[in-house]
Amino acid sequence: MSSAPPPDASWLLPLGRSLGPREDGVTHDVLAGRVVHALDPVGWLVWSLSHGLPGAAAPWTVADLELQTTAAGLPDTPAVLTDLLDRGLVTAVEPDDAELLTRVRATVQLPALGNSAAEPEVWTLGTPEVPLVHLDRVTFDAVTSAHRFPDLAAAVAWAAGAAGRAGLPAAAGSDAAVLAVRVREALPLLLAVGAVHLELVTVGASA
Repeated sequence: MSSAPPPDASWLLPLGRSLGPREDGVTHDVLAGRVVHALDPVGWLVWSLSHGLPGAAAPWTVADLELQTTAAGLPDTPAVLTDLLDRGLVTAVEPDDAELLTRVRATVQLPALGNSAAEPEVWTLGTPEVPLVHLDRVTFDAVTSAHRFPDLAAAVAWAAGAAGRAGLPAAAGSDAAVLAVRVREALPLLLAVGAVHLELVTVGASA
């Protein structure tokens, strides 16, 4: 049974990571969990656009996706999006979903560059030539360590605890609730530039 189309205001989150094109140059493979999904060119473009656009600072919604696919002249976007939802290659959540971080696991895909003498309070991911994401230290720690934990909420709890033991105040990230908000706010840009990929947490998953 196909999924119902999500509301236009839903936050779209892409799942899995690209394995690149096949030898035919047409089909693209995406690994989600332990399953490799073959996508045709339209499916691939819609999945790619579900990540958002670089510079995005707000949750990327169904309406945002449809605006971009319409501008690109892609046909049947609602049907393609429904197929991606059914295959577990995207998920849709409410933008204010308080439980989001408990339901996804993140893995960093871009080099973690750390900070610099010029900007010691700014921690980046990207390339030495082009840092793409700028974070505070504790958010950086949560994101870059997330692959070690069963979900993003656990990574946030660990990073906040480490910050507290280091004597940092709550506003600097030692409060897990404060840090969770920062990680959620960073997700749109992290996804848009390909800094991380997400997987849905499965029941019984362990680190």
